[in-house]
Amino acid sequence: MDTYERQRNLGAYLQDQLSLGERWRVLAGVRFDAVDQSLDNHLRGTRTTQHQNAVSPRVGVSYLASQNVSLFANASQSFRPNAGADAAGQPFDPERGRAVEAGIKFDSEDRRTGATLAIFEIRKRNVLAADPSDPSFYIAAGEARSRGLELDVAGQLGTHWRVSGSFALTDAEITQDTRLAAGTPLSNVPRTSGSLLAVYEDAAPVGQRYGVGARLRYVGRRPGDVQDSFSLPAYVLVDLHGYWQYSRNVRVSLNVGNLFDKTYYASSYSSLWIAPGAGRSVRLGVQLSY
Repeated sequence: MDTYERQRNLGAYLQDQLSLGERWRVLAGVRFDAVDQSLDNHLRGTRTTQHQNAVSPRVGVSYLASQNVSLFANASQSFRPNAGADAAGQPFDPERGRAVEAGIKFDSEDRRTGATLAIFEIRKRNVLAADPSDPSFYIAAGEARSRGLELDVAGQLGTHWRVSGSFALTDAEITQDTRLAAGTPLSNVPRTSGSLLAVYEDAAPVGQRYGVGARLRYVGRRPGDVQDSFSLPAYVLVDLHGYWQYSRNVRVSLNVGNLFDKTYYASSYSSLWIAPGAGRSVRLGVQLSY
């Protein structure tokens, strides 16, 4: 082992929500982090240490426009230590970010159907990316930005069908760096992605209730490396889900992932390091509650 890393994290979080009249809600919070990190490089015989403190505030505002429609906006800052070291053996500075989001939320009169549409922008400093000079190492990119929109829909259709779906459109790229050109897309981030789930539920002949359904998962094309020299192809996967609620205390579930055992590529580090996705998997579970 060439390097050995030790990291100690201490964190605390405070949050509160206020109601201003009948229509306004304000949520405010703050997180405090203290990180001690040391990295021993046995190959070079060196040790580097760093101590980081961070205060990350968050604030959100929502407005109830009607009984069915509400508007919201959020702003926050984030902090996350980066593990490892660069090609020179120097530890990375922690990742810091700031995010803003605004959107609209709809709920039907009977609260059986809902939808949320949001736009967002996230800017982060010291995001790890493959080193263009040596892809076996990482570098901390100066600043990266992702922005886009997300749509989530969920509801109960009739007596038996429960459906949900999501779609995301994301534009993620390097915006400022000394080694990577501005506009370089972030690797492994698809521009489009989404999912659709449909479950049929009914009273069980034995026990209380059962459900059987399927999910479609879509991930669009995305850059395969930091130079955007190749792309990972888009893919669609099919999963099966089922459950049997035998009693209030016993629930049996069966999940089949990647039903058709489709070959796809989940992520990549470079053209020489591409990770295939998981093949077909079957999971049987029993949940007991008391």
